[in-house]
Amino acid sequence: MSTTLPGSSHQTSSSFEVHKSTAASKPASAPVSSSRSVRLNKPLGLVLEEIDAGRPGARVKELKPGSNAAGRGINAGDVLVSINGEDCTAKSFTEVVDLMVRATETVDLVVGECPGEAAPVDRRLVQAAHQRERRSKALPWAECPQVLAMDARAGVAALTRTGGGRNSAAALAGNAGFDPLGLATDRRRLLQLRDAELKHGRLAMVAAVGWPLAEAWDSKLAQLLGLPDILASNGGLNPSLLNGGLLDAVNPWYWVGVVLFTAWVEGVAAEKQRGALVTGDPWLPGDLGFDPLGLYPKDAVGRFRMLGCEVKHGRLAMLAVTGFAFQEALLRTPVIDQPIF
Repeated sequence: MSTTLPGSSHQTSSSFEVHKSTAASKPASAPVSSSRSVRLNKPLGLVLEEIDAGRPGARVKELKPGSNAAGRGINAGDVLVSINGEDCTAKSFTEVVDLMVRATETVDLVVGECPGEAAPVDRRLVQAAHQRERRSKALPWAECPQVLAMDARAGVAALTRTGGGRNSAAALAGNAGFDPLGLATDRRRLLQLRDAELKHGRLAMVAAVGWPLAEAWDSKLAQLLGLPDILASNGGLNPSLLNGGLLDAVNPWYWVGVVLFTAWVEGVAAEKQRGALVTGDPWLPGDLGFDPLGLYPKDAVGRFRMLGCEVKHGRLAMLAVTGFAFQEALLRTPVIDQPIF
């Protein structure tokens, strides 16, 4: 007998179905030999069944053709290990179904193979793994915000699942679970914040290099090219909000060029995002398709590592440029003349 799950907001879409088993009771949990992480949107299109009557857990009976779960690495017979980070191996079938109903529009599943007589997974290890997921790497004493925890579970597996593609928004490199102010209220907001972080980080990396080089070479280049020495007119300091000189020392046409270039970059980014919406592909924040030297790795692990390096260097550069600005504002000397240089 098959019935659509009662109480689900997706009854008409057949989010998933449940099958009751009438086999003899076996209280042991289902054996799991390997597991895979999958992120799905409702309706899932899964048909669930009891492993055995009275036995903890649930498994996939079948997948509906053309559903969101089809072709995503889930197979008939797979056991549900966790739903949105919550261990399912020790829960009753009814509890698993209730957990699935309460899940949001996006569901993070961990499923495992059930090879029959293989040794069951150690429940303590499963619980310990989920506990680690729930803890912030940046603030180990604090719980990881739910949106960031869901993203962290995707990891490199999501990049692998999409063929190592550039457009995999399921996993954001550099996610250390740091959001003490709770700014990432949902997945959409998280992607917006990551997009802004990457843009600021890229500008900061350019500024972190350009700031000391300008103070070292500006006078020489200005003299060589017969141009005004901007830094000399600003007391040898780089123009900034704290140092001044942004409006009176810098040519207004420079700011016109900055505005036009920024508008063009934003247009390219918006077109990329619109294209992802049209094709149904995930949108990766900061992806402008810019790789003239072909440095972006071909494999998923290499790509995830490179994305992480960009984020980390951007964060460091933002701190560095902020430090430059405050150092010069307080000491009133160029950073290249300060002891750190």
